[in-house]
Amino acid sequence: MNTLIGILSKRLFIYMILILVGLCTISVLLYKMSKAGEETLFSIQQERTIINHAANLVSLADEMAMSGRGYYITKEKEFLEAFQRTRSALIAQNDQLIDYANRGILPISTINAINLLLNKRIAVSDSLILMTSQNKQVYEKSKRYIIEATGYSNKIRKSVQEFITRRLQLISGMEQKNRAAARTLQMLFAFNILSLILVVVIGFSYLYKSLLAKAKAEKALLSYRQSSHFINSLSEGLVVQNSNGFILESNTAAEQILGLSANQLQGKTSLDPLWRSVHEDGSDFPGKEHPAMQVLATAKSQENIVMGVHKPSGELTWININAHPVYADDTGTVLSVVSTFSDITIQRNAQQKLKQNEARLRLALDKTGDNAWEHNFKTGITWFSSANNRFLGFNKNESIEDENKGHWWESAHPEDKGLLQKNDEEYKAGLRESHSLEYRIYDKNGSMKWVLDRGVVIEKKEDGTPLRIVGTHTDITIEKELQKKMVEQEQQKKQAIVEAVIQAQEKEREEISYELHEEVSQILSSVKIFLGIAALNPPDSQNYLQMATERTTEAIEELRKISQNINSSTLKTIGLTDALKDMIGQAKQDSTVQFKIDVTNYDAAIDIDFPLQLTIFRIVQAQIKNITRHSEAETASVTLSNSEQIVKLSIVDNGKGFNKKSAHYGLGLKNIIHRAEQYHGSVEINTEPGKGCRLHVTLPFSVV
Repeated sequence: MNTLIGILSKRLFIYMILILVGLCTISVLLYKMSKAGEETLFSIQQERTIINHAANLVSLADEMAMSGRGYYITKEKEFLEAFQRTRSALIAQNDQLIDYANRGILPISTINAINLLLNKRIAVSDSLILMTSQNKQVYEKSKRYIIEATGYSNKIRKSVQEFITRRLQLISGMEQKNRAAARTLQMLFAFNILSLILVVVIGFSYLYKSLLAKAKAEKALLSYRQSSHFINSLSEGLVVQNSNGFILESNTAAEQILGLSANQLQGKTSLDPLWRSVHEDGSDFPGKEHPAMQVLATAKSQENIVMGVHKPSGELTWININAHPVYADDTGTVLSVVSTFSDITIQRNAQQKLKQNEARLRLALDKTGDNAWEHNFKTGITWFSSANNRFLGFNKNESIEDENKGHWWESAHPEDKGLLQKNDEEYKAGLRESHSLEYRIYDKNGSMKWVLDRGVVIEKKEDGTPLRIVGTHTDITIEKELQKKMVEQEQQKKQAIVEAVIQAQEKEREEISYELHEEVSQILSSVKIFLGIAALNPPDSQNYLQMATERTTEAIEELRKISQNINSSTLKTIGLTDALKDMIGQAKQDSTVQFKIDVTNYDAAIDIDFPLQLTIFRIVQAQIKNITRHSEAETASVTLSNSEQIVKLSIVDNGKGFNKKSAHYGLGLKNIIHRAEQYHGSVEINTEPGKGCRLHVTLPFSVV
């Protein structure tokens, strides 16, 4: 028995030694891997800081360019100061990247390439600023600077984007490596738990509960993925985070609102510094205070939290967030967090603007500033500030309150007095608490002015009806005159378009009349002659009848051509590309010009509005007429393409061309330009005498 006990004791001692050695080994491995994980996280954090510097470099370059162009256009000092400020900040960001390269963190060749482009970009802007400061804005030279600056900006943006992409790939590799290390740590931790089960029975229970919770979480995640179609149809953004705060899933709306793809969102946490989130007052919104992290910390829902999030482009988007926990059924622990949010940027900006306007109005009323007035419904007396009296042409000696009592109403335009009367009656009936009216009024000298009249109730009677209101009068005469001029200009523009269309229609009718008279009429006349001869000469009637039949066929073909030119049913039936091919084929038969058409880059699967298709068809038809009748060309080509809701049309010929500076556009070209303008398009005509003509039309379109 003692021997058995000794053997058992020895074995138990050996087992305990083995367990202790295993635990010590695992502890050492855990420490080393944890240290490696910390170093990886530090490297990732460093890479993200570098990416922020690179992104800020592009943002500051664009801001510098905008400030420089603003100074070039307006010559205002504020733009010059903004240019100098952003230029210094841009150089500082570039110096930071150079420092990383000098320390061996970044490749020197890449940073040197970006630095070279940046210095060229700054040099061009400096030249433009210097020229503007010296009032030497030579158009061609400044245009060349602007084009050159834009080219460098695009190259900088492309280089930095490629640089950021490479650094993000490096971060992705680090994160994968870190996650692999984390998985290894989990495996070692699980092995540690299994070892402890030999001495601690409670470990088994903990492991069982952990596995059960994991299975339930996976089941819940599987159920969520199965419902992804429904989730992606939601207009609100939706994000699912696990118990550690890592994003597992997101819907389409979330990606659009945050400006990130699903791959970019997955694996991120609220603690990621790239979010750059802020509170409504503009202060930092730390990741640990984000609604999802608060839910994980308190196990309580967070509702109607407003947060500002910077997109990768730098744009600030405001969102309203609701975050709710997902509990385990048996333990009540939080398995995950579901956050929903909506984009409230437009509403918030509108509210901010409204608050600013209200603040300005209240300040004006509180301080009874210029053009202020006050009306007492009990006494019926209206007091006007001295500015109001000057507005009507009265001096300070005439601005006595009793004498001033009826000046304003008496000076109102007769057609607008009813508007003032109705407004006054609604106030007295308690139907109004504020107003904003625009009406006409005459000053002392008889000149008519437009006034914006605004007021608000500041004191009421016991029955709720107003006792006193205060307000302001604003002279909006200039704005009304400008508005009237804009309306007149718009009407003139519409009238010009209508006249051009009418002229084009009249021209088309004249052409149809000409073709009917000169072509069809002459053919039918010859048919009549042949039939008459056949009737008078029966022996030769067969030959004349045959010629009459052939000429009748020619008349039918001519009528078909005329019908095709004016009828759009063919376009509806066979589609735009086939209709254009048919038109080009007919033009090749009817003229000596060798026409070609290229529609290989036109995606017919993208439907566009039929009126726009008809416009494209008519533009091609008009230019083909111009080429066949006036260009003396040997060859001509028509190219049609579309991409990203833009239709591009090019018609090129090798004809005699013309001088754009001295020539006046004919009705055909005017009609083409007006048709394009009706759809907010643009027309570019490049031509010189003896060098042909190149017509380029760009038309935006909306998908049907």
